[in-house]
Amino acid sequence: MNHYEDPSRSASLSDDEESQRLIEKHDQPVKLHSRGSSIVTCKRVYMVLLHGIVLILVVTLCMGIDSKGPNPRPTKGASWSPVREHIEHELNAGHATDHHKYSQYSGWPSPKQDEAWDDLMRPVYFNATRDELEKAGESFENIAELEGGGYPASLGVYHELHCLRQLRFWLWKDRYYGDLTEAQDDYFHGHLDHCIETLRLTIMCNGNPAVYSFYWDDPAADHPATQSNSENVCAKWESIENWGYERRISTDPDIVRPSMDEMMQ
Repeated sequence: MNHYEDPSRSASLSDDEESQRLIEKHDQPVKLHSRGSSIVTCKRVYMVLLHGIVLILVVTLCMGIDSKGPNPRPTKGASWSPVREHIEHELNAGHATDHHKYSQYSGWPSPKQDEAWDDLMRPVYFNATRDELEKAGESFENIAELEGGGYPASLGVYHELHCLRQLRFWLWKDRYYGDLTEAQDDYFHGHLDHCIETLRLTIMCNGNPAVYSFYWDDPAADHPATQSNSENVCAKWESIENWGYERRISTDPDIVRPSMDEMMQ
């Protein structure tokens, strides 16, 4: 936290004494025209104003802090992102607690479901400018470049959705992969382990505070079922997706491949 330094601290002692004399000189009773005809000194007026300013500052600070938590979510310090200022938020009460209800992205695979996932993932890449990557704090050492200029980039949310889809492919690997060689099987195990770690980091970073309870939906069941009526403040997906579609490039972009010598420089 930066503290304001009063320039008067660097002044000489004689300056302080002169200032004190000026204060004393003007600290004379002043009559305020009011019904009570009370007499108030300049010093008292100054103290009242000072206390008022301090009170306003305290109230302003408190309004910017979630008083219900000991560690309020910081509003500064997060890395810059080109989409951040476009993101809208909304209350969302969606919970996947019913194992018999499916969205367009869940359930048994089908051509329609594959199409929904394709549409969801279509804006996975965008063409970032050098200025955007510099503002985001990215390194330019051996950075990949696009044919025709710019840099291939992706938002974190699309990396996470990619990981979810890869896990889904593996769940239905007979449909999507068929017979795998041992080398391919090893590759997918390593890739999916990376995906699980990616999702773990994101889940723990966001720390969903929704309350879940349990209820008996079947007297013969071994365990109670999960339920929740909690509402969360969520990013309005359309605001992210609209930005993504405006900036998207091909899901298989033409990337400049440097020579080995160029990469070793």
